[in-house]
Amino acid sequence: MKRHPSLQPLSREHHLVLAQARAIRWALSGRAGTPREACAGFLAVWKGTITQHFVAEELWILPLISRREDAERMRDEHEKLRVLAERLSHKESGAEPDRELLSRLARGLDDHIRWEERHLFPAIEASTPPEKLREAGEKLAAAEKTRLSASRGRSERRY
Repeated sequence: MKRHPSLQPLSREHHLVLAQARAIRWALSGRAGTPREACAGFLAVWKGTITQHFVAEELWILPLISRREDAERMRDEHEKLRVLAERLSHKESGAEPDRELLSRLARGLDDHIRWEERHLFPAIEASTPPEKLREAGEKLAAAEKTRLSASRGRSERRY
């Protein structure tokens, strides 16, 4: 299903997060990489993209959600994922990450994103007036542009 242009920035980020969840699962199974590498990769994406992605959804998507249960689920899942990521980020430097925590995080990310893509976004597209979707899309696009500019600035300062 083709996503409404206003929601496409979020869907692009969802692909990135799903790749992180897969990297964690593969590392835990021994298929590719190590849990330590997967944890470090996730935390980089968490700090650089996911935290801001959650804020954008809560600011501009949450008001478009017509079912209270869906709004509560989004907030609840975001909070649970924040707690898991925070626990991972506070591990001792050089210590092996908690495999159970990584597994719960990968499962939580995968379940949350697939729910948003398969249920929440189609429901928003069906129930939101086009003008409101367009307004939200403009705000999301502006936030994405700002984030990308800031990211490029940080990269340029490193060299």
